[in-house]
Amino acid sequence: MKALIIYWSGTGNTEKVAKAIQRGLNKKGVKPVVKRIEEAKGENLFDYDIVFLGSPTYMWLPAEPVIEFIKEKMKEYGKRGLIKPCSPKIPGKNAVVFCTYSGPHTGV
Repeated sequence: MKALIIYWSGTGNTEKVAKAIQRGLNKKGVKPVVKRIEEAKGENLFDYDIVFLGSPTYMWLPAEPVIEFIKEKMKEYGKRGLIKPCSPKIPGKNAVVFCTYSGPHTGV
């Protein structure tokens, strides 16, 4: 299984979760590629069986670098005809989104 973990972390908490996912996958014999979001821009997400995407939440949304990453990937893959609205699921391809949050506006 090919796995990719992409994350953006402002304080280090989301990075800690990404590394915990990496350790969990390692225990199962999977050696994931782990990249900060700015390092992952050239990655072809379709090369992986599972992609993890992590972000802290700000005002109930992902961090701006994560939003921009998603928009760019949607634009790129849409132009290439790889994704379309209401597309059927691609067998063998999975995604996991994880978030971290803290504070009085989102909970502790």
